[in-house]
This record gives sequence, C-alpha cells and structure tokens, in this order.
Amino acid sequence: MLMRTVFLTSLSLMLPLVLCAQPPLPRQDAVAPAGSGSNAQPTDMTIDWSGLPPKFLLRIDGVALYDGQNAMVVSGGDLLFYDLINGKTSSPTMALRDSLWNWPPTWNSISDLVEYDDTTNLIFNGGSYLWFDLGSTTVAAPVVFEGLPAGWGGKVDAALRWDLSQIWFIQGTEYVQWDLIQDTMTDPAKMSDWSGWPVGWDRVDAAFGSDGYAYFFRGGKHLVYDQLNQQFLRLPAADGQ
Repeated sequence: MLMRTVFLTSLSLMLPLVLCAQPPLPRQDAVAPAGSGSNAQPTDMTIDWSGLPPKFLLRIDGVALYDGQNAMVVSGGDLLFYDLINGKTSSPTMALRDSLWNWPPTWNSISDLVEYDDTTNLIFNGGSYLWFDLGSTTVAAPVVFEGLPAGWGGKVDAALRWDLSQIWFIQGTEYVQWDLIQDTMTDPAKMSDWSGWPVGWDRVDAAFGSDGYAYFFRGGKHLVYDQLNQQFLRLPAADGQ
C-alpha cells in the first residue's frame, strides 16, 4: 500500500514525504490502508468530523484525501489537515494563500477540491481549477474546466472522487460523472431524486468520497451515503437546513 510520512508545520505547508513506489491508491481503501500506523477505526467505518475546529464545523468548503490517513479540509480561506482514522486535526489552521506555493492572489476561497490521482488534487473555484502537486505543495496556474453542462454556467459547487475511475461534479442538486478512463461525462442527474435526500437541501457546499461512503456537507451539517447499499446512513435534523 502507498505509505506517506507527513510532517505538518504551523508556519507553512512544508511537507516532506516518504513514498514507496506503487500504483495509485484505490479510493475504496482510502480511510485506513494497511500499514498506516494505526489500527483504530470507526465501528461503522464512517468518518467522525466532530474533531474539527468550530469554524470548520459551521461550514466546510472543500475536502480531499492527502494521504492514507489525512485529508485536506478547507473553510473559507483557511486550510487544515484532518486525521480521518482518529477523528482529530493533524495540523494547525493555516491560510490557503500562505500555505500553497503559487496560490492565485485573486482566489480568496474555493468551491471544492478533489483527488485526481495519488500525487495530484484538483482545486476548484467556480469553473476554474488548479493542479495541486502533493509532493511539492505547489499549484499550477488556473485553467477553465471544459465539458460541464451548459445549464451550469461553467461553475462547480462541489466535487468528489466516487471510486477509482470516476469524479463527480455537483451544482445545486444536479451531478455529472466524469469517467477518468474513457474521459467522458454523463448527462446531469438529480441527487434530490435519491430516496432519503433531505427536503430543503437544494445545494451542497462540499463533498468527499472515502471507503465506500460519500459525504455531502452543507452549512454545519452533513449526509453520509452508503455507496454499496445505495442508502443514507446519516441525515441532518428534519429542518432541512
């Protein structure tokens, strides 16, 4: 399995990595890969987000896997790393623009971030994105993402790695599936048509896929969706907010 040793500093995201050559990490193994250094696991295999700081508990704007144990979590213009296995922060809160090399000066926030492969994440702001190199913590210049549905106005609200071959893009309650192998995009479908989708949830702020579960965040609440059994395991309060 892919092994990365991560050292997080409070001044900047200077992250030396120890890598063992191997194929990209399958998304289904992302939460607790063998040899990750911890045997601790949630009993239902879902992630406990309660260890996030108050600002992040009120709103999450982006989540993406960093290594086999830690995720990058963004709220507004701030970034931290979160230990998915132990349910706690593994870094202090840092400003995005001060933490990632070559950050665009006009980007004060993001729409979401998503894993592209085991060395690269994509960071979205509307319909533009950055290639983020995990090893050098450097971002490339913004690029417009082509191929989104015409009715979306070229903007993405959220994105998640659904499985090894697919990234999903979300706007409102519509989603499309980007097949990374065939490089094709499906027509839009509605998550609001899913059984159990909360009334009043007309958008999501961020989304994240891990270990066979999909997480959808809105404000201070989130949904947990079991991908294998196609059902929600956790729903917000009935107020729909």
